[in-house]
Amino acid sequence: INSFASGAIAGATLPEQLVQELTLIDQDAQQVSQLQQQVMMVANQVKNLQGLSLQNWQSVSPLLNQLVTLTGNAKGLAYQTTNTVAAVQAQYGDPTQKLANVQSSMQIWTLNTDNQIAAALKQFGLSEQNFQTQQSALNSIQLASQSATGRQQTLQAGNQIAGLMVNQIQSLQSDMHAANQVIMNHIAYQEHAETAPMTNNASMLAPGAQQNLN
Repeated sequence: INSFASGAIAGATLPEQLVQELTLIDQDAQQVSQLQQQVMMVANQVKNLQGLSLQNWQSVSPLLNQLVTLTGNAKGLAYQTTNTVAAVQAQYGDPTQKLANVQSSMQIWTLNTDNQIAAALKQFGLSEQNFQTQQSALNSIQLASQSATGRQQTLQAGNQIAGLMVNQIQSLQSDMHAANQVIMNHIAYQEHAETAPMTNNASMLAPGAQQNLN
């Protein structure tokens, strides 16, 4: 499910952006874990039935919609992290290539997530093309209510995707926390390198230093 790409937080410094991004991914990780348990509970309740009734569907449909939103949020945060890294690179450079490694990690995560979701959809007879965007995914979930087969397939796929997204978002959460440390260390090092010459020059012009020069 391709997500929207959230923009930089207006007026926030790079460190502030990082803190807000980490807060959001931590919230997503908690919510998707709770959601997966709810979807699995419904799936277990109806797994012995030949079809998912419309009444049962009304209880699971909002959960699947929420799953689409959380998946989109996670992918948006992965994308935003690459933007934040690019901003740090532009401002401070990247002589050690550690920031480039962070970008690569985010890109690999997104590709891996897309592939796993596509495989789950295919396994249960659903077309990946119908879930390319958040809006098309939500539309497909709504259309599934029109037949017992559509409801059953969508629930089964949603149950599997919810499970894999628990692992994927936890993985992204870990990657983003590690990336945050790399970025903050990089910013601190570069700012220290920039301010050190000015500090040395200022100390040379201090009264005591001036006396030593005379």
